[in-house]
Amino acid sequence: MMHKIDAILEQGGVIVMNTILEKSYNTFIKCAHDLNYKLTPPLKVTLNEHNTVHVLVAKK
Repeated sequence: MMHKIDAILEQGGVIVMNTILEKSYNTFIKCAHDLNYKLTPPLKVTLNEHNTVHVLVAKK
C-alpha cells in the first residue's frame, strides 16, 4: 500500500497509520525504511491491557 501512495505523494508529504498488530507495525516500519522516509517516534496509546495502539508517522 505504501508503494502506491509513494507514487502520488508529494515530497514532504506524510503517511500516518495506527497499528494494533505487531505485524502491521513492523510492515509499516520496513516499508518506510525501504522508501527512505523519515520516521517520527511512535505514539503509544493504551486504552486497556488488550488494546495498545501505535500511531506511526513517516515523512517523504
